[in-house]
Amino acid sequence: MILSQLIKREIKAFLKNPGFIISMVILFAFYAAMGSIMRRSVEETQQIILQSNIGLVVEDDSLLTRELVKAINETLDGRLRTYSSLIEAVENTGIGVLIPHGFTANITSNSTTVYLASMIKIDSPSTTIIQAKSGILSQLGTLIEHILPYVVSRVYGYEVQREIAVYIRGSALFYGKQVDATLLMGFLTLITMLPLFVGILVGTNAGYAAQLVAYEKLEKAFEMLLAQPIKRSSIVIAKIIGASVATIIYSIVFLASMFTLAMGSLPTSIQSINSDGLNSLIEQLSNQLGVDVAFNFVVSIAITLVLGLIESGSLGIILGSLASDERTAGLLITPVMFLYIGLALVFTFIGFQVNVVTSIISGIIVLPLPVVYILSLISGETTYIAVSLLSTISTCIVFMAIAVFLFNRDIVVLGLRVRIRKEQ
Repeated sequence: MILSQLIKREIKAFLKNPGFIISMVILFAFYAAMGSIMRRSVEETQQIILQSNIGLVVEDDSLLTRELVKAINETLDGRLRTYSSLIEAVENTGIGVLIPHGFTANITSNSTTVYLASMIKIDSPSTTIIQAKSGILSQLGTLIEHILPYVVSRVYGYEVQREIAVYIRGSALFYGKQVDATLLMGFLTLITMLPLFVGILVGTNAGYAAQLVAYEKLEKAFEMLLAQPIKRSSIVIAKIIGASVATIIYSIVFLASMFTLAMGSLPTSIQSINSDGLNSLIEQLSNQLGVDVAFNFVVSIAITLVLGLIESGSLGIILGSLASDERTAGLLITPVMFLYIGLALVFTFIGFQVNVVTSIISGIIVLPLPVVYILSLISGETTYIAVSLLSTISTCIVFMAIAVFLFNRDIVVLGLRVRIRKEQ
């Protein structure tokens, strides 16, 4: 009986807490909206797969290639368009395929493998869109493999007695620059994961900052601190730095653990591979994109972490100041962490176009800041970096000002001593 009453008491304490109710409502509304956004992204991907035209360039002009193009176009319901160059095909359709010189000779000889050149236009770092366009090329290669024997039989009057594998390989057009498709896919997959990494860190940092303030309130040390002749702004800055140091230590241990796990699970033969091959790929990608990929990757992460820790630390202090104890602080900070991670998943899943609006939004929520930084350098639109950084710094200043204001509104008087003289 006593236990059930205690359980009811604890449940009522949660349900009567306005912060708990409001946070749950916000969390539900946010993830419902995120689901809608992701659904539209999937539908957009399906539209690309089902309705996209394919630009075709034919260098090897022969009866076989003409009949092959005709058969492919019939199968694709007329979605095949012919162009004079691969660049023109990509600019008009987003996906271009080139049948090179020697294609007919390879088919009619004993060759079992033929290669087609390709190029896709990437105008968003969305992994969904990238995979969709790559999937179209893969499906086209499979389609050609199945159609080729029929076309050869119709043109030359004999059946192909061997299996012919068709591989489509090529590059990508990314902000007007031709980049190796495989390298670009790996690079974009990496940078689109950055918002999730940043989201975990800043969410953790906000939690640490909120707990610092809430714990001091519970231990009555907060009042003692405010009673000291110290500027409240100095207290706020110290708490932000303290929470940030804890987050950095946690992050180092977490990343080291994940790296050790990943390396430990790899075969010994792969573990023995040196870094020369990786450095060569990074250098090749840097030359194609026109920017130092490794250096700017590190710089973007460093800037984002510094500003993100300041912003999330200030937000955590605000929530901790509004909370009466650690439990309430936990109720407030948990939805914030889920919001950070949810936003990170949105940017990872659907991507975005870099412009003034997205730069401002990225600056306010911090998470996509490294993506904006890197893509702005690649596109040559460095103004977006300045806009995003200015937005982030402004948000940090606003949050810190709110935190200082909340501290300043509390007036604490301690150590008052009244002496009463004893009358003689």
